[in-house]
Parts: sequence; structure tokens; C-alpha cells
Amino acid sequence: MPHKILVVDSAESTRHFTRYVLTNVGFRVTSVTNARDALELVSEESFAAIITDVLNEEFEGIEMVQKIRSVDGFETLPILMITLCNLESAKQQAEAAGVTAWFTKPVPAKKLVEIIKDVCADMDDDEDIPMLY
Repeated sequence: MPHKILVVDSAESTRHFTRYVLTNVGFRVTSVTNARDALELVSEESFAAIITDVLNEEFEGIEMVQKIRSVDGFETLPILMITLCNLESAKQQAEAAGVTAWFTKPVPAKKLVEIIKDVCADMDDDEDIPMLY
């Protein structure tokens, strides 16, 4: 079964681009516009990785990462921050919150695929992916 990726971004163009690129190489992609919906989905479904932006509707992506990381079993879930923000202070906050990797937009399609394949490489399809409860 293909790995499922959650994309959290308020920009429709980013959600569309990410879905298009990743589904064309075999990933399943679910996308939402805000962190609140993302937290709800993570509590209901399993994801191999999350891609988010620093700024989202409702509350910031960094706060969403902190909430996810505070739950047992989610310490190692890959969470990638792909953002227009290039402030070092925001990057440090994201790192402290538990972001796996930080990338500045735009991320070329080939690079996006490499990133996701790398973070999912060690996951076995039969392995249980944690769910937020």
C-alpha cells in the first residue's frame, strides 16, 4: 500500500502542486487548509509524513507540530516545513518544536519527491503508522 502524506497549507496552489507531484509517483495525498483540520485528520487516520507551512489558517504550523509531538508515538513522525518564510528565528522555533526538516519555497518537483522518498525510505508498508488519540 502506498504511503499516505498529509499536506497542510493555506495556499491552494501549493496543495495542488504537492498533490499532483506526489500522487504521480505513487503516494496517496490528503490535503487541508489549516492546522485544526490537520490535527483532526491525524487523530483519525495514519500518515507516513506531514508537510506543512509555518503560517496556516487557525493557528501556526509550529503550534501544530508542538501539539503532534506532545502525543506518545509521534516523536518520530516525519514533519516537513516547506515555507516562504526564511527567518532564522522561525527556523529555530520549528526545530525546537520538532520539525524534521525545513525547506524554503519554491521546492522543485524532483526535490520534493526525493525528500518524501527519503523520509519514507525506512518505513515498511506493514509497519503500523501511529495515530493521534
